[in-house]
Amino acid sequence: MRKWINYLDRPALTPWLLALYALASVAAVVLFRNEVSGDQATYVGLAEGMAHGTFSYWWNIFSPAPIDTYRTQGYPAFLLLVRLLSTNVVWVKLIQLLLQFGVVLMTVRFLRRSQHGVAAANAFLLLVAPQLQLLYYTQLVLPETLMVLLITGAAFVGFLGMSRSGGWLKLGVLLAVGFWIRPVLLFLPVFVLVLDAVVVPKPERVTLLKRNAMMAICFALLGPLPFGCWNYSVHGHFSPVPLTGSSVVSNLGIWQLELPGYGSMHYFAYSFFGREALPWTGPDQAALNYTEFQHQWQRIDSVADPARDSIDLALIPLMEKDHTDLFVTRSAGYAIALDKAIGKENLGMVRAEPGYYVASRFYTAARLWITNVNMPMEHIVFYPHGEDRPIVGRPTGLAGWFQAWYPFLISFFTFGLGLPFIAWTVYRRWDRWYARRWLLYPVLYIWLVHIPISIQSRYTIPVQVLALACLALCLIEGESGKEIRAGITN
Repeated sequence: MRKWINYLDRPALTPWLLALYALASVAAVVLFRNEVSGDQATYVGLAEGMAHGTFSYWWNIFSPAPIDTYRTQGYPAFLLLVRLLSTNVVWVKLIQLLLQFGVVLMTVRFLRRSQHGVAAANAFLLLVAPQLQLLYYTQLVLPETLMVLLITGAAFVGFLGMSRSGGWLKLGVLLAVGFWIRPVLLFLPVFVLVLDAVVVPKPERVTLLKRNAMMAICFALLGPLPFGCWNYSVHGHFSPVPLTGSSVVSNLGIWQLELPGYGSMHYFAYSFFGREALPWTGPDQAALNYTEFQHQWQRIDSVADPARDSIDLALIPLMEKDHTDLFVTRSAGYAIALDKAIGKENLGMVRAEPGYYVASRFYTAARLWITNVNMPMEHIVFYPHGEDRPIVGRPTGLAGWFQAWYPFLISFFTFGLGLPFIAWTVYRRWDRWYARRWLLYPVLYIWLVHIPISIQSRYTIPVQVLALACLALCLIEGESGKEIRAGITN
């Protein structure tokens, strides 16, 4: 290991490793050029709607167009800017790829500030180059790559700038922009405020907590507050986050492990649950679970349907029948009623099976980082039809087996083993990592906030660059054999 560190501690190696990453980026363009995300139509439609003065992808279908209740305007605004160059989504993918490369360069520059900076930066490049999952999302019309840029940048500003005048302002602005892209950042400033109140030594606690509070206020004034006012002006309900979505995603997360290979036509039509490599239930029990899933939605609909207004009654059947590539847009009252009804069912499921819920959340905590062995589904059951059962296929050819196993293997060895190593290193050398806590805060927050909902690897994509940077530092410094005072210097 020591020989490897000596080899990595060579500045001349960095350009070659950057070239390797550039080559991996080109390979991603070739491999994923035909990939289309399930959200592409809605995001592109929202951008087109904004170009025509409304936040709706129904702008050219219904008049008046129902205003969206599920998204924030940040990523559609980015797509709208790209439209100034071209309406071809290839430009979106190209720009996202360049942004991702820029994040890697920014991280390399940051790591080179450490005592073993050259070796740490080169180790990071070796770790990030095989992460095709990161590059995969650059080729999808999804906000993950923008979030990688904003969260990584915010972490570096938090580390380098919170001790300086005006650092809180830069950080507040960055996080507010991130909120408009993905409102999951809503509680990150409070999360930082609470953790700093615990870990910051008394001599500097008051000063730093004041700056954290100013950062949180700046974030609120630029992010959740204006979005809440927009919600009130358009939908008649003040909410700092979109009116709908959180309860249904949590519901899918509870059912996910009990319905392998089954799909849902409720809420998000044609969403389905993949089959886990470690199955939690057998085919007979899964069929019974699917029946109960349908019964649950009958209860939800019976509670929420009275909240439908005349527009819901007229347009939702048309949306479901003729526009299956778009999510149904519901009135604010109906969306809120659905969210409450689903939330009540979720709470009932947790109370009925607390052991399963806790166990499934621990499993979710791991799976948010470790990609499943993705066997192709030959048949997915979207409707309950007698003895109809899902059918799991087998990969075809070497490429098929590569696609099934490579994401699992690389994520397991990088994050499945790397994250516990980071945690152990931070615990043992907190004196060193205290100054770097801003590298850890976003990773921990994004991880924790997604554990209650459904398993999707995309949820941790925004903080994977930070996690890899931390892993590189732990690997190099753990084997350096030298005493390091405080790690990276301001």
